[in-house]
Amino acid sequence: MTVAQEAARLAAVQQRWSFHPDQLVIIDEASMVSTFQLAALVQQAREANAKILLVGDPGQLDAIDAGGVLGWLDRQEKTTRLSSIWRFHEKWEGASSLKLRRGDYSAILDYEKQRRISHGTYLDMVDQAYLAWQADTLAGKSSILIAADNDTVGMLNERAQADRVAKGEVDPEISVLLNDGLYASSGDTIIARRNDRGLVDSGGDFVRNGTLFDVEGVSRRDGSLLAVRRETGARVVLPRTYLESSVELGYATTAHRSQGITVDTGHTVVTQGRLTRELLYVSMTRGRYGNFAYVSEGDEAEHPAMDPALRLSWRSILGEVLAAEGAERTAHEVREAERKKADSLERLYAEYDYLAQIAAAQSLKQCLNKHDGGSSLELDQSPSWGAAVAAWRNATTVSPQGAERVLEETLRNTTGTHDPSALLSMRLRRFLKGMPTASIDPLVEELPLARPDLAELVDQVRERIRLRTDTVTMTALTEDLEWKRVLAASLGSDASGQLIRDVALFRDEWGISDSPLPLGASPADYEWEQRRQRDKLQEAIDGVRDRQRPPQLATSAVNFPLSQHVVLTGAGWQL
Repeated sequence: MTVAQEAARLAAVQQRWSFHPDQLVIIDEASMVSTFQLAALVQQAREANAKILLVGDPGQLDAIDAGGVLGWLDRQEKTTRLSSIWRFHEKWEGASSLKLRRGDYSAILDYEKQRRISHGTYLDMVDQAYLAWQADTLAGKSSILIAADNDTVGMLNERAQADRVAKGEVDPEISVLLNDGLYASSGDTIIARRNDRGLVDSGGDFVRNGTLFDVEGVSRRDGSLLAVRRETGARVVLPRTYLESSVELGYATTAHRSQGITVDTGHTVVTQGRLTRELLYVSMTRGRYGNFAYVSEGDEAEHPAMDPALRLSWRSILGEVLAAEGAERTAHEVREAERKKADSLERLYAEYDYLAQIAAAQSLKQCLNKHDGGSSLELDQSPSWGAAVAAWRNATTVSPQGAERVLEETLRNTTGTHDPSALLSMRLRRFLKGMPTASIDPLVEELPLARPDLAELVDQVRERIRLRTDTVTMTALTEDLEWKRVLAASLGSDASGQLIRDVALFRDEWGISDSPLPLGASPADYEWEQRRQRDKLQEAIDGVRDRQRPPQLATSAVNFPLSQHVVLTGAGWQL
């Protein structure tokens, strides 16, 4: 080939992929396009006087890099939405899938009513999902297994392949290595994980990410394989390099990689803490005729719970998934959210706590200076000084005299102590143990404010807390909020104004803004204060619900009061 011919070829390629005036460029799965990529495409289209059309679902997965543009356009009501759902055979499933998309918990009730949800131990759920998938494939249906993690996907793929080998449906004599570390042979099902326009099938279409193929044969000579596209029956030869970099066994896949797949039935294994709302929505919308969830509630044999009462039920696990929104926000939305958060109770309480710690530290230093030898210990240089100040603040709130007595006793017995601050912190916490304590209210806490500038800052923050409390309360009582509707539905009637106020202030204090669940997702174990407040509110909600239930007739000769129930814990029986 001459230089002129190569130049002409390159020019033709460039011309083919350049935008032209009045050209319409459609970008499918636009939610997965990053902001920088989209900006580059828009710039090229503007220069060529072309038009770009974004198509996709912002309720599905986002770009790996910074993205969120499609979702932002949707939230700004600058998009056009399709009015009908054509994928599902069952009409109810279309409506319920939209509930999943927006995190509406009533969707779980719909799927439960249609017997689409199973629950149990992890191994049982993996087994049930596999057997259901196997039954569908034997019945001639196209089906996919979906899991949250690669380990479960690998386990399911290996089991499916082994069963097909045992039945003689897969010939393991000649195999080729795939990207997931497993091997494919004639008769296997594989899935492409990358677009490659250089690989064109017999129907003229290129290999796309998410396409399912059936392996017809493996070349012993070069390690390539002949595959048949599941949807169209077109054949294509996949080279060894593409197989090793971009192909996996296709019996099971992760929730993230399932986007773009369409089959007759989908079977999803749900494990706690592994899925977001978007991933569950994608997983439960792959099948035309049925989508099934298998919720793992843990394995008591391998990981026994210290307190069985604290183990989440399958409903709570799915509720957490729906509350865990993973959709990315644009930089503009993040900036606006941070601006609004500046006056939230979450931020104001943090500011107040910072100022209160300064006041408590000064109070502790003054008390140390009152005692001989106290100031010479340099307790404030210890890594435990912050913990000692926090304990001092709590102790002086309960009993100033008692806290000072503990300090005196500690100072008298510091000989040989490596860290007097740690010792003081421990003894103050021991002093508080068993005493009635409650959450510190910034509006009524008496702080030892010796510095006028500190007192002025505390007054400013307290006034902002009062204003924010009034604003949050008024908004919660007067506006139609989604979490209020969910709360009313769980109670069977409208909640009282006091309960709505308490829930609204709790949400604002802990930054729960988007969750449709009244109390949000269950907090992490280390968020003990949030968990304590949440449990208290949950008791109030349960109390309202119990009072509205009709009285039950006694069914036995012995009736225990409701307040005295027996709980089986890891430490034994507790009354």
